[in-house]
Amino acid sequence: MAFNLDNLAAVMISGVLVFILVAMQFRAQQANQDRLALYTAKKQTLSFADVLVRDLSNLGVEMPRDQRIGRHSVNTDGSTDTLRFSRIDTSGDTLNIEYRLVAADSIVRHDTTTVLYKIERYENGAFTGGSTPTMRSFTIELLDEGGAAVTVDLRQVRQVRVGFVNVMPFGDPDDNYIPATYWGTTLRPRSLNPHIRENSEL
Repeated sequence: MAFNLDNLAAVMISGVLVFILVAMQFRAQQANQDRLALYTAKKQTLSFADVLVRDLSNLGVEMPRDQRIGRHSVNTDGSTDTLRFSRIDTSGDTLNIEYRLVAADSIVRHDTTTVLYKIERYENGAFTGGSTPTMRSFTIELLDEGGAAVTVDLRQVRQVRVGFVNVMPFGDPDDNYIPATYWGTTLRPRSLNPHIRENSEL
C-alpha cells in the first residue's frame, strides 16, 4: 500500500512539474511573439515616418506661396483627417500629395473602444500606399514662426509639427494596457522660409 502511495505521489509531482514546464514554455513563446510583433510594428512605423518626413520637407518646392498647402482638416477626435499640399517635381510637373486618415478597425479593452486608423497617401489622386491600419492618432499642426497654430492664412505657415501613435493590438485582452509606438518631429520646410525665394516667385 505504501509503495502504491509513493508511486501515486511521484506521478502527481511529475504531472505538476510537466504542467509548470509547459506553462513556462508557452509564456516564453508568447513573449517572443510579442517582441517580434513589437519590432515589426516599430520598423513599419519608422518606414512610414521616413516617407512622411521626405514629403513634408519638400512641401511647396517651386510653388507659388498661396498654392503650397491646399487643405488641412481635423476630425472630432483632434486627429488630422486630410492634408493636401503641392510641389514641383524633378521633371517640372506639379505633384499634388494628399494624406487621408481612414478608420480601419477597433479594439475593445474593458468596455473601452479604441478606433484604429490607416493613413493613406495619394499622388495626383492615385493611391500610393500608407501606414499600417493600427494608428490611434495622427496630427499635423501648421505653425507660424513663433509656433502658434495657423488656421486661416496658410501662407503664414513656417513650421510643420507632425506626430502619430501606432498601437500594437496584441497581448492579454483582459489587460487595460495597449503597447504603442509614439513618433513625432517638427520640420521647417525650406520653401516656407520667407527669406528664400523660389523660382516661381522670381
